[in-house]
Amino acid sequence: MAWRIRTLGNSGTGGCQGMVSSVTPADLARDAPDEADALRRAERLFEAASQSGLDLAGLGDTAQRIATLACQAAPYLATLLTRDPHRLVRVATDPYLHREKPREVLVAEVAARAAAATSQVELRAALRIVRADEMVRLGVRELELGLDTEVGRELARLADACFDAAIAFCDRELRARYGPPRCVDDAGALRDAHLVVIGMGKLGGEELNFSSDVDVIYVYSSDQGEVGGISLHEYFAKLCTQITTALSEVTEDGTVFRVDLRLRPEGAMGAIANSLAQTERYYETFGRPWERQAWLKARVSAAAVRVSAPDLGDRDRRRPRSQPPDQARAGAAAHRRRARPQER
Repeated sequence: MAWRIRTLGNSGTGGCQGMVSSVTPADLARDAPDEADALRRAERLFEAASQSGLDLAGLGDTAQRIATLACQAAPYLATLLTRDPHRLVRVATDPYLHREKPREVLVAEVAARAAAATSQVELRAALRIVRADEMVRLGVRELELGLDTEVGRELARLADACFDAAIAFCDRELRARYGPPRCVDDAGALRDAHLVVIGMGKLGGEELNFSSDVDVIYVYSSDQGEVGGISLHEYFAKLCTQITTALSEVTEDGTVFRVDLRLRPEGAMGAIANSLAQTERYYETFGRPWERQAWLKARVSAAAVRVSAPDLGDRDRRRPRSQPPDQARAGAAAHRRRARPQER
């Protein structure tokens, strides 16, 4: 259910349009369920804005509504605004505050932020800035407008876009060191090898919430080849380690997303990344029923290039092959017995 103070309008979307005169911390806290807590958040926001050279006393209508909502009902959003008060203006002027942001727009925005990064540290900072901006925008959309289904999709798109940007940066760095990864396809031709991030669970179903981990499986083209004196497996293991760190390492700005890799072949004991052939072989030969069932929501979340038949073969969208019906039923029954041991 939407937490409503007053519906956000389309007028005064800018930081200086629809000007409200002499807004004070008390104005942002007035009529809050807990005015004392809201006032403390508002005072911290005003202090941070003053130190960053931003005058909050003349907020536009939309910016005031966002600040009021954050201070009164969303402490985490208030914290994000206090860390960077200019975020309030960026979110208030975002044309997608009142409508769903298309995937291609979000991918372009994240890529533009990450493009200026010249180091892993700068990449992490850039991704966390855009993530925080989006968290405030999406928090407003869910709390004020009640758009939780749309927000779930947009959060998944944000994760996709952050994986895309991390792949692009980290792969570029590794290529500069080792050269381009090349593999031999089934026809004996040499071609580029690429990484694909498979979204699983809530990420795969595009139904993330604000506290969700992102479950992924890293799959690359083939093991048939090498690059710069190391195997393709070593190359893509390095790449996936860097990508995971870029998104999930805790910095002073928090994380982008917590990356959960436990659904990969052999779980926590398995390699961080596997070739397509290895992945298929595992699920078709050793995969347990629940591991196969997890693929029902699987989708390509991100990739170094646009995934097509030549990149990963005709199997790029194929899920693990099913077990014979009798074997599948027996496995499901055994799984139920283990899950409910007290039943007779």
